[in-house]
Amino acid sequence: MLLSRNLIELDLPAGVTREMAIEVNRRAARWDGIASVEADGTIRFTDSVQEVSERALGMRLTSVSPGEQDAVASEMLERARTA
Repeated sequence: MLLSRNLIELDLPAGVTREMAIEVNRRAARWDGIASVEADGTIRFTDSVQEVSERALGMRLTSVSPGEQDAVASEMLERARTA
């Protein structure tokens, strides 16, 4: 990725299209427990993340929107401290 004050541009290897890069990242995200990322930036988690977060923290983490990430992270840390 190339960044400037007015532009963000992908810097992909020769032969790799934007669509190919998106698909590779979409597939790789599942390894991090991310099922999808919505257009508004909301992250939806895989079933395994939902199950583990419920078992470990007592909260089923299904999704996090951009405006709530700090609150969710704080709640997760607090629950982890008291678990």
